[in-house]
Amino acid sequence: MEDTDVEATFKRATDYLPHLLAKTEVDSDSLLYLYARFKQASEGKCCSGKPSFFEFQARKKWEAWNSLGEKSQADAKLEYIEIGRAHVWTPVTSAH
Repeated sequence: MEDTDVEATFKRATDYLPHLLAKTEVDSDSLLYLYARFKQASEGKCCSGKPSFFEFQARKKWEAWNSLGEKSQADAKLEYIEIGRAHVWTPVTSAH
C-alpha cells in the first residue's frame, strides 16, 4: 500500500471504527490497543509524562501508547486499519 493510500485509508478507518465500536461491546484491552495505535499513528512516539497512580484510566492509556516505543507511524496506521478489516470493513479506495 502506498503512503497516500495508507493515509487515506487510515482517515476512513478513524471515521468508521468509532461508529462500529459504539454499536458493539468491546473489551478494554481491545480499546487500549486501538487507542495506542491511533495515538502513535497521529502523534508518533509517546513523549508525555506518565499520569499519576490515581489517574487510573489516563495511566492505562499512557501505558498502552508508551508500550509501542519506536513503532513507526506508518506501521501503527496499518495495524489500526487491520482492526477495521477484521471487523468486515472494506476500505473504498479512490481511483487514480
